[in-house]
Amino acid sequence: MRGWLTQFREWGLDIRVVPELPLKMQAFDDEVVLVSMQDPAGGQPSFTAVAIHNRGLVAMLNLAFEHLWAGAKLLEDESEAEEQVGNEELCDAHSSRADKR
Repeated sequence: MRGWLTQFREWGLDIRVVPELPLKMQAFDDEVVLVSMQDPAGGQPSFTAVAIHNRGLVAMLNLAFEHLWAGAKLLEDESEAEEQVGNEELCDAHSSRADKR
């Protein structure tokens, strides 16, 4: 994992961690979010992915991400990466260039 985190940082991405995430989510833009959830009917471990195209729901999920991102701890040192990510959830890799729009 350290290799991936190092590569993301070299690309100019910020990496943050939080103690816990409510679900796994990938936001592609302001129009589509992919949510991965455990499927209780599928047994353990079984996941279901849901693509959300509703702009209102996508906007709300993106706000939730921004809230989690704002409170997450910035991972600055790759030497602590494996320890931190092992004990906490990787919040996301977020482009610091995008934050300057």
